[in-house]
Amino acid sequence: MCSASVLTAQETGGMLPVPQGKMVMSAGSGKSGTGLRSREFVVSEYLIDLRPVSVEEFVGFLDTLLPRENGRIVAAPSRQGAMGQLEPPDEIKRLVRVPSYWLVLGEGGFVLNGVRGDAPMFNVTWDGADAYCRHVGKNLPSETQWEKACAGSVPAYKVTDKYEWASDWYSADFFRKAGPVDPLNTANTGLKSSRGGVDSRGKVRCSARSGAVPSAATLNKAFRCAKREAKE
Repeated sequence: MCSASVLTAQETGGMLPVPQGKMVMSAGSGKSGTGLRSREFVVSEYLIDLRPVSVEEFVGFLDTLLPRENGRIVAAPSRQGAMGQLEPPDEIKRLVRVPSYWLVLGEGGFVLNGVRGDAPMFNVTWDGADAYCRHVGKNLPSETQWEKACAGSVPAYKVTDKYEWASDWYSADFFRKAGPVDPLNTANTGLKSSRGGVDSRGKVRCSARSGAVPSAATLNKAFRCAKREAKE
């Protein structure tokens, strides 16, 4: 198997290969920081998407979850939307909370209405982000994976002004006591971590972190996927 460090993003399907190495968790302030001045960790090699998952990509995933019969969406008459459109199944509502006038469910599937398909997906719950990444054979990045890639300053790596879901459960002081290699908070705290966002000057802060309930779905929260394995 090739090392991720010698693969290009083109060879890895639009993912950034990040070699194994050390990283220093930067200090933040208050809720958005790690609660540390700095601490060094070792992160194993991995791949991470160069950009957040797009609206078009996520909607394509939602289409695979819809019940169909002879190519048409199945929905009982009692589940019609207020404007006559079909009402998405409850399972899909658990993954994304987008107003029906933006994401219309018709008999052939979901149709975008006034939303750019190449824009980062929004209003996705943590479960929705996790489900998408698993569907494409990946997973949500850990906090350390996300920050290491963000701080790497690779020109092709796109960080927007949105927060992004991470796989960790959130704890303000987790990195004070975490192990030195591939730290990942698996202890359920009731909040899932999200990373990124911008400061008052519009500058992205790779060290910024916060927590939100997994069911939170907001316009300013996106996600990307990662995976350990490199392509052969």
